[in-house]
Amino acid sequence: MNKKLQSAFETEKSGDYKTALKMYSSLESENLSFDDRVFLLRSIGACNYYLQNYSEAQNHFHSILEMPDITPPVRKEVLTSLNLCYLYGGNPEKAKNHFLEDIKADSSYQDKMWDYWYLGQCDFLIKDYEKMVSDYQMAVEISEKNQIGNLPFFISHLMVALLLVNNEEAFLKNHDKIKAYEDSSYGLLKIVSAIYRKRKGYADWHELYSKGIKEAEDNKYIENIKLGEFLFKKYD
Repeated sequence: MNKKLQSAFETEKSGDYKTALKMYSSLESENLSFDDRVFLLRSIGACNYYLQNYSEAQNHFHSILEMPDITPPVRKEVLTSLNLCYLYGGNPEKAKNHFLEDIKADSSYQDKMWDYWYLGQCDFLIKDYEKMVSDYQMAVEISEKNQIGNLPFFISHLMVALLLVNNEEAFLKNHDKIKAYEDSSYGLLKIVSAIYRKRKGYADWHELYSKGIKEAEDNKYIENIKLGEFLFKKYD
């Protein structure tokens, strides 16, 4: 990999997306190899995505898809990135259609697991909470059965969906299940548990909620912070 490109990538991995974007943008793409040029476009798209510049990110992902020599795995990954831009950029219905088609085409359990999780995200934004439950349940089942992925992360999202549909029995069942695992939900388990405790009138909920938000901030997991804020307002 080009040394300047590698340096920009290290900056991106540190979470400093603004600086990384400036570093990427200063590179002359015509001086790069084909693979490095694809990497550059993907990285600029990724930084814009994390900075929530979804339209700009889409432009760069489209540019890659127009390149005739990209490999099928790269095309698949870029299509996923593009549809995540649609998902969080205001067009979850379009993203949902893509991930529904992906489930039919994907052969690996890991790909299907993430497709169902993405569908759950789509249904959350569309406010179809019942479908959100079933999609997250599928992601949990695939993760648990095949021992892949971050099971506490998926269970925590399922608990959010169960909270939204007022299924307390299933919520508590999953809460008990997740105790057997190390919490690797990037703050979400604490957040959703705190909101449940808030609804039940427990006085300690806010301390737990603050710990969850702090954990999400430390891991730069913006989606969990937004989800926490949504739940906070909904059950205020």
